[in-house]
Amino acid sequence: MKSLLSISFIIVTSLLLFGCGKPDLVVTTLEVTGPSVINAENSVEVPIRVVVRNQGNASADTFKTAIDYTEPKGTFVVAFTVPGQTDIWYPKTSSPLASGGEVTFSGKVTFHPSLHGVTVSLNAIADSCSGDEFMPDYCRVNESNEENNKSTSISLTLP
Repeated sequence: MKSLLSISFIIVTSLLLFGCGKPDLVVTTLEVTGPSVINAENSVEVPIRVVVRNQGNASADTFKTAIDYTEPKGTFVVAFTVPGQTDIWYPKTSSPLASGGEVTFSGKVTFHPSLHGVTVSLNAIADSCSGDEFMPDYCRVNESNEENNKSTSISLTLP
């Protein structure tokens, strides 16, 4: 009887710790990849790269990634344009992401001209629901950990 109880405990513990066969999306890299530029509309364009890893033990369905920034007036989503993507705000994976797999989004974020000279705190969010209505709490991918989709912030002073 004791060994059956021990086995049950191990199974329950494993299910809790390892998410019962679910994906787990985390942003492993958010970095600026070049100098900021002021475009023809006087907006600030900053080239960035975002890497999202599926550290879970199951494949993740397609998902989108968003970038937000915090400045003295609040937190806002910023357009993240990636070449080859149809949505200028939110790049999306084109196929499921395997367990242990990574996807890289390289593009630019574009800030409104009113933010010249402002220091912002930039974050990337994997499996973002930003801009969507009527999504479940977990967005598109039901993960073992829904609390680790946001990157570490980077500080950036806009020209």
